[in-house]
Amino acid sequence: MPTVTDLSSAELQAYMQEHRESEYVVVDVRQPEEYASGHVPGAKLIPLMEIPQRVAELDELRGKDLFFYCRSGGRSSRAAQMAAMGVGLPRVHNLIGGMMAYDGVQLPDFPRLAAVDMADTVDDVLRQAMNLEKGAHLLYDELRTFFQDTPVQKTLDELAAAEVGHGKVVYAALTKLSGQPEESFEELFEKLPGNLLESGDSFEGAVSRARAIGDAGPIALLEMALEIELRAQDLYKNLADRASDDATKSALLDLAQQEKRHAEGLAKRIGSLATA
Repeated sequence: MPTVTDLSSAELQAYMQEHRESEYVVVDVRQPEEYASGHVPGAKLIPLMEIPQRVAELDELRGKDLFFYCRSGGRSSRAAQMAAMGVGLPRVHNLIGGMMAYDGVQLPDFPRLAAVDMADTVDDVLRQAMNLEKGAHLLYDELRTFFQDTPVQKTLDELAAAEVGHGKVVYAALTKLSGQPEESFEELFEKLPGNLLESGDSFEGAVSRARAIGDAGPIALLEMALEIELRAQDLYKNLADRASDDATKSALLDLAQQEKRHAEGLAKRIGSLATA
């Protein structure tokens, strides 16, 4: 019979750092209000009492590593046992101590799923995703001018370029799934308004917030950028969970993976500045 493996906060964080987003799912079995108060980026919400009605969802995750957590480890232990013994999933883990023991990054609120209309065609979904990347690019492009000749200018340069790279990944997926678009990547990316970010913020709102915290120093600014990248990871991972076809799911998981990697780079940059 499948069994449940207990693991620590450090072990969970190490696993997430070493593996691709497509290889695992983190499941939060708390209530929605608990999830909104702070959750692991990218976590899927399935309250414990809903698990019997959502067995089919869990069964679709067969082949991935599943990590269950709650507030202190009690509810998640029960949920993990239900997944392993009841559903027969072979790679099930429980976070010891739950969120009370978790010392990794947490995100408040729910992912801004309304930023992308998943009822649209695959083509439209990817174009919406590309517009979100354009919004983040415009934000960093604006900020690198505003914070010119400061310790964070180089990082902002890199972030602005990275969002263009993300856009190219989306364009490649668009080409693969829907055929070569009439416009080149440069033409399509240029015409997108970029009026919304992956975090769900409007471009104008994000710029205003960034400028307001700029006086607090480069670390505060990079912490905002880190939040945006983590929210992007959270958004794409949860959108992938809602995708109705494997191609869209794969493209969104690739984007979640890239956002996670850039968030890790930002966290390291913040650490280096804090200890300089």
